[in-house]
Parts: sequence; structure tokens; C-alpha cells
Amino acid sequence: TDNEEMVYQMELEAEAAGISFAEYNEKQTKQINNGKFHDNSASKARAVSGKKRISKEIEEQEIKELAKIMMSKKQKKLYSKMQYGKKKQEEKVLNLKRKKEELKRQKKNAVSTSLKNDKKKK
Repeated sequence: TDNEEMVYQMELEAEAAGISFAEYNEKQTKQINNGKFHDNSASKARAVSGKKRISKEIEEQEIKELAKIMMSKKQKKLYSKMQYGKKKQEEKVLNLKRKKEELKRQKKNAVSTSLKNDKKKK
């Protein structure tokens, strides 16, 4: 359908702009709730697609749980260690991104304060 394609296109454009899907989805939900969208069919399509994603995520989690149940004790232990390692890696990446943003802000503030000081001297 055209609405689903339009939503998909908007998601791709947001991704290309560097916006994470979670942020994009959150913004879209807020805009729909605030009534900023005038096209009801598009907003309904977004709401439906959001519900579909949630149900897909739940279904994927159930599949993972069922697969985990079928694993041997050794496999479960290895799987849990792998998941723990992935989680730690994600935390490290997020921490580094946060530090990088903080350094950018500090550098920007230092540049702006030095410019102000130069103007005062003149």
C-alpha cells in the first residue's frame, strides 16, 4: 500500500540523516499524539506499523526463549555469556559516544569563550 511505502521511505530518510530508529519512532509517536499530522491515513498507518513492530518484537522474543529452552545446559551457558558480552560492548559504545559528545560540547564552548575574549581585547 502507498501509506506503508510512504512510512518506510520516511524511516529510510531519517536513518540516512543519522537518526536512530528508536528516536525516530518516538518522535513520530509524539507527533501523532500531539495531533501535528493532518493526514489521518498516514498517521493511522504509522500507528498500525508501530503496533506491528511491537508484536513482531514480542514474537521474536518468544522464539528466542523457545530456542533457549531447547538448548543443552552447556549451550545455554555459552549463549548467556555471549549475550552478556554483547551487552557490555553496547554499553562501552554508548559510553564512548557520550564522552565524544561531551568533548565536542567542551571544545565548542572553549572556542566560543575564546572568541568572546578576543572581541573584548579589541
